Amino acid sequence: MSAEKRFFESLLAKASPSWAVTMAPTMEPGKMDLASLTVRVYVVDTSNGWTAGGCMSVPSLEKAKAFAKSHALGAAAICNDAGQMIAELSKANTAGHAPEVGKCLQLTAAAITTTQAFKLVEPQGLAGHWLYIVYRCHDGAIVGRPMYFNVPVPGLVDAASLMAVARHIALQDLANAGSAVAREVKKGGGAQLAPAFV
Repeated sequence: MSAEKRFFESLLAKASPSWAVTMAPTMEPGKMDLASLTVRVYVVDTSNGWTAGGCMSVPSLEKAKAFAKSHALGAAAICNDAGQMIAELSKANTAGHAPEVGKCLQLTAAAITTTQAFKLVEPQGLAGHWLYIVYRCHDGAIVGRPMYFNVPVPGLVDAASLMAVARHIALQDLANAGSAVAREVKKGGGAQLAPAFV
Protein backbone atom coordinates (compact mmCIF):
# COMPACT_ATOMS: atom_id res chain seq x y z
CA MET A 1 0.00 0.00 0.00
CA SER A 2 1.30 3.41 -0.90
CA ALA A 3 2.00 6.08 1.70
CA GLU A 4 -0.64 8.25 0.01
CA LYS A 5 -3.29 5.55 0.40
CA ARG A 6 -2.35 5.08 4.07
CA PHE A 7 -2.69 8.84 4.54
CA PHE A 8 -6.22 8.84 3.09
CA GLU A 9 -7.16 5.81 5.22
CA SER A 10 -5.98 7.67 8.33
CA LEU A 11 -8.17 10.66 7.36
CA LEU A 12 -11.18 8.40 6.91
CA ALA A 13 -10.43 6.66 10.22
CA LYS A 14 -10.48 10.03 12.02
CA ALA A 15 -14.00 10.66 10.70
CA SER A 16 -15.11 7.20 11.92
CA PRO A 17 -13.02 6.52 15.06
CA SER A 18 -15.03 3.52 16.32
CA TRP A 19 -14.51 1.58 13.07
CA ALA A 20 -11.51 -0.22 11.57
CA VAL A 21 -11.31 1.69 8.28
CA THR A 22 -9.78 0.39 5.06
CA MET A 23 -10.15 1.67 1.53
CA ALA A 24 -11.35 -0.56 -1.27
CA PRO A 25 -8.46 -1.80 -3.41
CA THR A 26 -10.04 -0.12 -6.44
CA MET A 27 -9.74 3.33 -4.87
CA GLU A 28 -6.65 5.12 -6.09
CA PRO A 29 -5.21 8.25 -4.47
CA GLY A 30 -5.54 11.22 -6.77
CA LYS A 31 -8.56 9.68 -8.51
CA MET A 32 -11.06 9.57 -5.68
CA ASP A 33 -13.58 12.07 -4.48
CA LEU A 34 -14.07 11.28 -0.79
CA ALA A 35 -16.68 14.03 -0.48
CA SER A 36 -18.94 12.11 -2.89
CA LEU A 37 -19.17 9.11 -0.53
CA THR A 38 -22.42 10.30 1.05
CA VAL A 39 -24.23 6.96 1.20
CA ARG A 40 -23.39 4.80 4.22
CA VAL A 41 -24.44 1.15 4.25
CA TYR A 42 -24.34 -0.97 7.42
CA VAL A 43 -25.20 -4.59 8.10
CA VAL A 44 -25.96 -6.09 11.49
CA ASP A 45 -26.52 -9.80 12.15
CA THR A 46 -28.75 -10.08 15.22
CA SER A 47 -27.66 -13.68 15.86
CA ASN A 48 -24.18 -12.65 16.97
CA GLY A 49 -23.89 -8.86 16.65
CA TRP A 50 -21.49 -8.96 13.68
CA THR A 51 -21.46 -5.55 12.03
CA ALA A 52 -19.89 -4.04 8.94
CA GLY A 53 -20.23 -0.67 7.27
CA GLY A 54 -19.03 1.18 4.24
CA CYS A 55 -19.44 4.33 2.19
CA MET A 56 -20.35 4.79 -1.44
CA SER A 57 -21.54 7.52 -3.76
CA VAL A 58 -25.15 8.06 -4.84
CA PRO A 59 -24.25 6.99 -8.42
CA SER A 60 -22.84 3.73 -6.97
CA LEU A 61 -26.13 3.10 -5.15
CA GLU A 62 -27.97 3.81 -8.40
CA LYS A 63 -25.76 1.20 -10.12
CA ALA A 64 -26.69 -1.26 -7.37
CA LYS A 65 -30.34 -0.49 -8.11
CA ALA A 66 -29.81 -1.13 -11.84
CA PHE A 67 -28.08 -4.44 -11.01
CA ALA A 68 -31.00 -5.48 -8.77
CA LYS A 69 -33.55 -4.55 -11.45
CA SER A 70 -31.72 -6.58 -14.09
CA HIS A 71 -31.31 -9.67 -11.90
CA ALA A 72 -32.97 -12.59 -13.66
CA LEU A 73 -34.42 -14.08 -10.46
CA GLY A 74 -35.81 -10.81 -9.09
CA ALA A 75 -35.80 -8.87 -5.84
CA ALA A 76 -36.41 -11.86 -3.55
CA ALA A 77 -33.26 -13.58 -4.85
CA ILE A 78 -31.15 -10.44 -4.33
CA CYS A 79 -32.41 -10.07 -0.74
CA ASN A 80 -31.84 -13.78 -0.07
CA ASP A 81 -28.30 -13.63 -1.49
CA ALA A 82 -27.47 -10.57 0.64
CA GLY A 83 -28.86 -12.22 3.77
CA GLN A 84 -26.98 -15.45 3.13
CA MET A 85 -23.70 -13.61 2.52
CA ILE A 86 -24.12 -11.58 5.71
CA ALA A 87 -24.85 -14.78 7.65
CA GLU A 88 -21.78 -16.55 6.19
CA LEU A 89 -19.40 -13.66 6.86
CA SER A 90 -20.74 -13.11 10.37
CA LYS A 91 -20.54 -16.82 11.20
CA ALA A 92 -16.91 -16.80 10.09
CA ASN A 93 -16.42 -13.47 11.91
CA THR A 94 -14.80 -12.07 8.77
CA ALA A 95 -12.86 -8.88 9.45
CA GLY A 96 -14.07 -5.62 7.95
CA HIS A 97 -11.03 -5.23 5.72
CA ALA A 98 -11.66 -8.48 3.81
CA PRO A 99 -12.64 -8.03 0.14
CA GLU A 100 -15.69 -10.25 0.78
CA VAL A 101 -17.07 -7.62 3.15
CA GLY A 102 -16.94 -5.01 0.38
CA LYS A 103 -18.81 -7.39 -1.95
CA CYS A 104 -21.32 -8.06 0.83
CA LEU A 105 -21.98 -4.35 1.29
CA GLN A 106 -22.48 -3.91 -2.46
CA LEU A 107 -24.93 -6.82 -2.55
CA THR A 108 -26.69 -5.44 0.52
CA ALA A 109 -27.00 -2.05 -1.19
CA ALA A 110 -28.63 -3.82 -4.17
CA ALA A 111 -31.03 -5.61 -1.80
CA ILE A 112 -31.93 -2.34 -0.09
CA THR A 113 -32.90 -0.81 -3.45
CA THR A 114 -35.60 -3.47 -3.86
CA THR A 115 -37.41 -2.51 -0.65
CA GLN A 116 -40.38 -0.29 0.14
CA ALA A 117 -38.14 1.76 2.45
CA PHE A 118 -35.92 2.64 -0.52
CA LYS A 119 -38.94 3.67 -2.62
CA LEU A 120 -40.11 5.98 0.17
CA VAL A 121 -36.70 7.62 0.66
CA GLU A 122 -35.60 7.86 -3.00
CA PRO A 123 -37.62 11.00 -3.92
CA GLN A 124 -35.95 12.93 -1.05
CA GLY A 125 -32.43 11.86 -2.04
CA LEU A 126 -30.37 8.76 -1.31
CA ALA A 127 -27.51 10.22 0.72
CA GLY A 128 -27.66 9.15 4.34
CA HIS A 129 -27.38 6.00 6.40
CA TRP A 130 -28.88 2.67 5.33
CA LEU A 131 -29.01 -0.09 7.93
CA TYR A 132 -29.79 -3.68 6.93
CA ILE A 133 -30.61 -5.86 9.92
CA VAL A 134 -30.75 -9.62 9.45
CA TYR A 135 -32.49 -12.20 11.61
CA ARG A 136 -31.16 -15.74 11.37
CA CYS A 137 -34.08 -18.13 11.94
CA HIS A 138 -33.97 -21.57 13.54
CA ASP A 139 -34.88 -23.26 10.22
CA GLY A 140 -31.93 -21.56 8.45
CA ALA A 141 -33.99 -18.82 6.78
CA ILE A 142 -32.60 -15.29 6.82
CA VAL A 143 -34.96 -12.33 7.17
CA GLY A 144 -33.56 -8.94 6.18
CA ARG A 145 -34.96 -5.58 7.22
CA PRO A 146 -33.81 -2.17 5.94
CA MET A 147 -33.91 1.12 7.77
CA TYR A 148 -32.90 4.61 6.69
CA PHE A 149 -31.83 7.55 8.83
CA ASN A 150 -30.11 10.80 8.02
CA VAL A 151 -27.91 12.29 10.70
CA PRO A 152 -25.33 15.01 9.98
CA VAL A 153 -22.18 13.15 11.04
CA PRO A 154 -18.96 12.91 9.06
CA GLY A 155 -18.08 9.34 8.17
CA LEU A 156 -19.83 6.35 9.68
CA VAL A 157 -22.15 6.52 12.67
CA ASP A 158 -20.44 5.58 15.92
CA ALA A 159 -20.50 1.76 16.20
CA ALA A 160 -22.06 1.76 19.69
CA SER A 161 -24.82 4.14 18.54
CA LEU A 162 -25.48 1.96 15.49
CA MET A 163 -25.84 -1.12 17.70
CA ALA A 164 -28.24 0.78 19.97
CA VAL A 165 -30.38 1.66 16.95
CA ALA A 166 -30.25 -1.94 15.67
CA ARG A 167 -31.24 -3.27 19.10
CA HIS A 168 -34.14 -0.82 19.34
CA ILE A 169 -35.41 -1.78 15.87
CA ALA A 170 -35.03 -5.52 16.58
CA LEU A 171 -36.99 -5.25 19.82
CA GLN A 172 -39.76 -3.35 17.99
CA ASP A 173 -39.77 -5.79 15.05
CA LEU A 174 -40.11 -8.86 17.21
CA ALA A 175 -42.54 -7.38 19.75
CA ASN A 176 -45.02 -6.42 17.03
CA ALA A 177 -46.50 -9.81 16.09
CA GLY A 178 -48.40 -8.24 13.20
CA SER A 179 -45.33 -6.82 11.46
CA ALA A 180 -44.06 -8.39 8.25
CA VAL A 181 -40.68 -9.05 9.89
CA ALA A 182 -42.23 -10.80 12.92
CA ARG A 183 -44.41 -12.96 10.66
CA GLU A 184 -41.42 -14.02 8.53
CA VAL A 185 -39.31 -14.74 11.61
CA LYS A 186 -42.13 -16.80 13.14
CA LYS A 187 -42.44 -18.76 9.88
CA GLY A 188 -38.72 -19.58 10.22
CA GLY A 189 -39.17 -20.98 13.72
CA GLY A 190 -38.11 -17.83 15.55
CA ALA A 191 -34.92 -15.81 15.55
CA GLN A 192 -31.55 -16.87 16.94
CA LEU A 193 -30.62 -13.74 18.90
CA ALA A 194 -27.41 -12.60 20.54
CA PRO A 195 -27.88 -11.44 24.16
CA ALA A 196 -27.69 -7.79 23.03
CA PHE A 197 -30.92 -8.24 21.05
CA VAL A 198 -33.00 -10.01 23.70
